[in-house]
Amino acid sequence: MKIHKTLLHTAIALSVVGLATPALAQIEEIVVTARKSEENLQQTPVAVTALTRDTLIAAGVTQMADITRTTPTLTVANGAAGGPGTLVMAIRGQSKNEANSATDPAVAIYVNGVNYARITSANFALFDVAQAEVLRGPQGTLFGRNTTGGALNVTTVQPGEEFGGDLTAGVGNFGSRRFEGGVDFPITDELALRVAGKYETNDGAFDNETTGNSYRELEKGWGARATLNWTPIDLPITLSLTADKSEFEDNGNPLTVIGINDNLMPFGPAFGTVGQFFAANGYDYNDFVYGNSDFDQTWGDPDTGMSLMDDPYDIGRMSGVSATLDWDIGEWHLKSITARRNNFMTNSLDIDGTPLRLLSFYSVYDQTQVSQELQLSRSWDKLDFIGGAFYFKEDGDERSVSDVFGFSGLVPTGLNLADIRSKSKAVFGQINYHFTEKLRATAGYRYTWDDRGITAKARSGFTLNPDGSIASFVGSQKFDESFSYPAWVLGLDYQVNDDMFVYVKTSNASTAGGFNTRPVVPGKESYDPEEATDVEVGIKLDSFDGRLRTNVALFAIETEDMQRIRSDVINNRTSQATQNAGDARTYGIEFEGILAPWEGTELKAAVVYLDSEYKSGTYLDKAIVGGQEVEYDRSDELMSNVPELTYTLSASQAVQLGVGTLTGYLSYSYTDDKPYSQRTAEPGFSAEQLKDLDFLNKVLTIPGHGLWSGRLTLDIHNGISVALWGQNLTDKEYFTHAFEQYQSVGFGVRSPGMPRTYGVDLRYQF
Repeated sequence: MKIHKTLLHTAIALSVVGLATPALAQIEEIVVTARKSEENLQQTPVAVTALTRDTLIAAGVTQMADITRTTPTLTVANGAAGGPGTLVMAIRGQSKNEANSATDPAVAIYVNGVNYARITSANFALFDVAQAEVLRGPQGTLFGRNTTGGALNVTTVQPGEEFGGDLTAGVGNFGSRRFEGGVDFPITDELALRVAGKYETNDGAFDNETTGNSYRELEKGWGARATLNWTPIDLPITLSLTADKSEFEDNGNPLTVIGINDNLMPFGPAFGTVGQFFAANGYDYNDFVYGNSDFDQTWGDPDTGMSLMDDPYDIGRMSGVSATLDWDIGEWHLKSITARRNNFMTNSLDIDGTPLRLLSFYSVYDQTQVSQELQLSRSWDKLDFIGGAFYFKEDGDERSVSDVFGFSGLVPTGLNLADIRSKSKAVFGQINYHFTEKLRATAGYRYTWDDRGITAKARSGFTLNPDGSIASFVGSQKFDESFSYPAWVLGLDYQVNDDMFVYVKTSNASTAGGFNTRPVVPGKESYDPEEATDVEVGIKLDSFDGRLRTNVALFAIETEDMQRIRSDVINNRTSQATQNAGDARTYGIEFEGILAPWEGTELKAAVVYLDSEYKSGTYLDKAIVGGQEVEYDRSDELMSNVPELTYTLSASQAVQLGVGTLTGYLSYSYTDDKPYSQRTAEPGFSAEQLKDLDFLNKVLTIPGHGLWSGRLTLDIHNGISVALWGQNLTDKEYFTHAFEQYQSVGFGVRSPGMPRTYGVDLRYQF
């Protein structure tokens, strides 16, 4: 309560300052493309949060994971084994925690209409963004599969008709340096080019007490984009060509040890306990556990002798080209989006976070995709129509080499190696019918056909080169399967008056089925599509002459064959795989409010409450008890990556000075306890196993935490602005992800979030 009162007092103080400029204000109207056409946010029957360019800059959003600070309905996890570049997003309880190249996310990412299919390297740098829209709830009809939670729709700044642009240079603590900008070049009356880019580095924020290095050191991170728009005077078309490339290279995630299972005997009495293993190497395992060591310390040191595994790293590269054609053909409008993209990521980490050789790995993910979407739309007197077709094809490969207690030849180094292929085709159509000027109905349908396959290699053996790279492998298995599924939406909306808009809808979407690239329990090689169906009621209200905006959505979601992660020990090797966990239901309410009491003052609040659980008797698993296979129910487990309560509060105040405008921005974002991959006691568990199980479930639950951020900007009349900014202003110790092998290898770790960061930005607009 103390934090909430502090923010309230701050907001009141900012409002009082605003009394010096008593002119009445109005909240900005925002246009969104949540339904593949331009609509006023307050007249769109979709729960969507729209973040303008100014909002993104004020909130310090520089990468995808930062968006959660402004949009509590979107929760983000990055870290643990996936590395800083891997992004796991969740909306309304729909999420995937697996970076597997053949497993799809529940929240789709679109940039300028192009789908970014893989979550590896998805936490890419955001730059030159015009607007970001977070679409909440199933979006299967217009955005396709893998939108059971929603979609993140990003648009970049388009070329202007006159020469101009903006350039930003920034420095901060931990040696951070950042340069960003975009420039418009009008070539002719019909051709315009915009070139934008970003470059940043830092020295790392976490000390490795074993090696003397720093973690989260960004050695380089850059991105570039060129957009060429052709708008011929004599033709009703617009052609936009875009090419982009980005790359980052850092030394991976720090890991905080939460617990060591000292009594575990992973390989029987002949090996001894994990605690004895630490003692035999001259260590007290308690020295590495959080609480006995500082939050910003980490201790990992693989020491395998393989260069590809002994120097932690996280490297990502993305590139792509796209062509978007808008063509007015009489009363019809045709839109074509053609794209090709490549996504490459490789990372290595000592995942146990200790100086001992418990578990370390390196992975490589390489994916290429091509996509084509055609949209055809038209409006009649009372009818609006949009329909089209979509094609997607991808190929890739995944390699993952792991070292588990890899000494004296006791346990062979593990290898996962697979080629991935998939094709997806879909047709869709959606109509809006206007019964009256105020009452409108929506109906849409989509059907998708997927062909998916993998070739799993090295199932019968392998050899490695001295650096840890793959020398040869023996044996492979080929898996192919086809899936097909519908998606639909039905809804009614009503414009009560100029200020109130209400809607009710039901929609459906699916996440694609697929295969596990890693070793799994027999019978779990593949998994079925996940299907989500929701019912949503919403109200969007502007009041007090446009100075107060309150948008509320209430919803219920039924999910069938939910896809979740399963951890197992296969042939003395740890493995994670996707399985169909059962059915679930989620109830929730989302509130977004904006108050602009005076010119220059804006107060915002966004609150999300979720109640999510498995349906009893649907999440069944099997265990071996006394040599017999026994089925048991896991439906009481907490849903992964679903905090019960999240919210953000912010206040901004602009004051006119002689030299320009001084704007202060302060925000607080809170995320409740967030569980990951919870476990249920198997039949026949001993008291000691139950104790261990209780502990690991605590390890896998990220404690709730709140973070302050702020920015003070002086905009000078000549186009120059100077900003002081800070993130995690109170230097809060918090975590972003969790990973455990407590009952197989003997440890549980979490990924620590960034400590307090601050700096200054200098921006020039011309």
